[in-house]
Amino acid sequence: MLSVKHLTFAYTKEYNILNNISFDLNSNQIMFIYGECESGRTSLLRILLGMEPSFDGEVCYNNLNVNKNIFKSDVSVGFLPQKMACIENKSVYYNLDYVLKIRKINKALREVKINNVLKCYGLDRLRDEKMKNLGTFDRLKVAIARLTLRKLDYIYVDDVFKDLPNSEAKYVCDELNKLIKINEASAIIVCDNLDIANYFKCSRYRLELGELNIIEG
Repeated sequence: MLSVKHLTFAYTKEYNILNNISFDLNSNQIMFIYGECESGRTSLLRILLGMEPSFDGEVCYNNLNVNKNIFKSDVSVGFLPQKMACIENKSVYYNLDYVLKIRKINKALREVKINNVLKCYGLDRLRDEKMKNLGTFDRLKVAIARLTLRKLDYIYVDDVFKDLPNSEAKYVCDELNKLIKINEASAIIVCDNLDIANYFKCSRYRLELGELNIIEG
């Protein structure tokens, strides 16, 4: 379980972008957070990922305080950011292989896993294409495919739906639902479009003026 208690975070002394936020994320729970740009939604996810160490309050995974080390052995988190972090001058295949290689998966098994996800996401034709040449939707499919290569306890999604046509947004939501179900994972999805929440069986919250409040109805 993820437990957040009295979380406060600020980039300047004058304003808390996150102010006294508390919530629990239980097993197999999906939490949808509606927040506009600069509402603090990305800062919240960065804290949960151990990327922002300077905050007040407490963030714990299974009673362990958050830090980068717990993600090496105790907790497995998949992150889908607005801008995919990848090796731009390398191929789609190379970027997928890299995830498995650093986890010391043998070459034969890596090949099987990568071929499976390439086929699953319709990326076969882009196998040898460099990442820098891909469009937004194909990059997003590679990012999702990359998450399927390992077991995940938590999945965090940072408004990847922005500017996607409805059909592509629905595809991404469907694939995320599959990923969450297969892993029996908990998930936090942040977005500035409340309609996206309709694609998930989730609790809904609004992040505004530093405060997180549940959306009724």
